[in-house]
Amino acid sequence: MSEQDPPLHGEGADPHAGASGGSGGMAGGDPGMDTPLSPLAAPEVVAAEPVTTSPPGPLSLASTGLSHALRSVRPLFGVLLVQLLLALTVVLPFHAAVAGKLDAHPHAAALAGAPTAADKALGWEAGMDAGLWRDTKRELGKAYDGLPVTLFWTLLLAWLFGAVAAAGFLGMAAEPGPRSTSRFFALGGRGFFRMLRVGLVFACAFVLVGRLVHEGWAAAMEGPEKAAANETSRWWGDRAREGTLLVLFLTLRVVADLARADLIAGGRRSALLAFFRRIGTVLRQPLRTLGVAVLLGAPAFAALWLLAQLTLHLPQGGWTGALALFLVLQVAVWLRWASRAAVLGAFAARIAPAAPPAAGHVSHVKISG
Repeated sequence: MSEQDPPLHGEGADPHAGASGGSGGMAGGDPGMDTPLSPLAAPEVVAAEPVTTSPPGPLSLASTGLSHALRSVRPLFGVLLVQLLLALTVVLPFHAAVAGKLDAHPHAAALAGAPTAADKALGWEAGMDAGLWRDTKRELGKAYDGLPVTLFWTLLLAWLFGAVAAAGFLGMAAEPGPRSTSRFFALGGRGFFRMLRVGLVFACAFVLVGRLVHEGWAAAMEGPEKAAANETSRWWGDRAREGTLLVLFLTLRVVADLARADLIAGGRRSALLAFFRRIGTVLRQPLRTLGVAVLLGAPAFAALWLLAQLTLHLPQGGWTGALALFLVLQVAVWLRWASRAAVLGAFAARIAPAAPPAAGHVSHVKISG
């Protein structure tokens, strides 16, 4: 290197001085790699505020119940089949006992609703009259004497099956899964005894209310009704008691259905406590309980009334008339159970607890610091 050449940077200088000078120049800025960083504050998890939602109204519950009934087509047909089998246990023995005598009658065609020209000429066009019916009952006394017993056991079986069906519809509404007939009857069998206990509580409550209305109310009004100048006051008093008892029966039925939903969808165990608890619910929230039952039950009753009027215009006699009447009755049974499934589905949706949040889900995380 010549004397004229400029000195290189750092040549002849202390290298540590430059390093220390550099560190000194950065003291007010970046701390550098040698300075430890202060630890960050731990994130603070803040639970999200619960979302308050208004309870579903009568229209929403009725819509839920109707959707439940429409999606339960196969279970409804299973119920219809069982009801048909129960009816045949009464119809077939009775038909076998009566048909032998009526088929041997000289005017059997007229009795079946298809009179011949000879039957019309002899005045048998109208079919069976009261005299022939009395003769038939007298000659078939054993069959008629056993009919009330047969009806009693058939109605008892139908009532027990109603408990199975109610448990099945409530179970399918409370537990998601396939809506097959086999699952319906499995759920019904699992909840049968709980529904049976509610049915017994309902029966005892209705008997008590009936005695209070027909005996207590009638005894209290016996004096004023007898003192009335005519029988009109007594007649209206009887109709008022009958109407009151009907309203109380329908109200207690709603209470019983709410108690059934409590036992299946709510997980309660005591039928008696659930029944009395739901009496208070009906009194506090009539629109969300009785209103739902009216919204779902009134159309079914209207349809049943129309079907009853339709039976008056069906062909009388012959296999066509019998077939038409049979089909109309099956439609009526199906509508009745569809309405019941809708009411139970609505009450199950009302009572079933809200689903808990998914595991591991954090609603809100706040990092402080």
